[in-house]
Amino acid sequence: MQERLARESIGTLLALADMLPGALYRCRNDPDWTMDFLSAGALELTGYSVQEVVDARAVSYGADMIVAEDQAHVWEVVQAGLTARSKWEVEYRIRRRDGQVRWVWEQGHGVFAADGSLEFLVGYILEIEDRKRAEALLSDRESELARKNAELEAVSIPVLEVADQTLVVPLIGELTASRDARLLEVLLPAIVHHKARWLLIDITGLTEVASASAGSLLRLVRAALLLGARCILTGVQPRVARVLVGLDVALGDLRTAGSLKDGLALRQA
Repeated sequence: MQERLARESIGTLLALADMLPGALYRCRNDPDWTMDFLSAGALELTGYSVQEVVDARAVSYGADMIVAEDQAHVWEVVQAGLTARSKWEVEYRIRRRDGQVRWVWEQGHGVFAADGSLEFLVGYILEIEDRKRAEALLSDRESELARKNAELEAVSIPVLEVADQTLVVPLIGELTASRDARLLEVLLPAIVHHKARWLLIDITGLTEVASASAGSLLRLVRAALLLGARCILTGVQPRVARVLVGLDVALGDLRTAGSLKDGLALRQA
């Protein structure tokens, strides 16, 4: 009676295993991952029947299905799990019978005898191709967004050579911490490249000039002077003048002008 119930329980478990997506397995700890059991889901997962993999040993899961570039990684992850006597999780690619390469996720653990020796491995393999494609698409979109942001930032700090050894930089919008750093990255190499003697920074289009932003402009002026370029700040409005005065720092060689036209004329003064 007990033997019959045990057989029925095993039959029920096997039937449930065959209903799961992916494949349950029991295998040996060798480079082929020699399979002693596979659930029926292996056919949809790999394109190979259970009979081919388990009974006939006509195809090796490790050597024939796991792509060559991923085989060492899978082996290392599994061996680490066995050494730690813990379950492992690993993602890798398999090549199906039809030649298609698919990403799979595997979770498994070792089964050990009472004396501590390894008997076999058991686990579950599930296809995750859709998830991997979604991740790749998201990564591509993030990279494209970063590229466009970089292009927009570069355009937002244009450097114009309006005359021999004279550069003009019109600033529009708001000066932020990242944009302050970008100013130095863009302008200092441009001064060297053009051998500029004059740098006109036009702030007519700035929507916000806080004390921190004004301080950044003064740091830029000092850096430009070290490279041999004198600076003229143009488009200075009363509110900007108040901010500069509020900094209580010496403006040194910084010249100011109400307009870009006036700033260009100031070079000759």
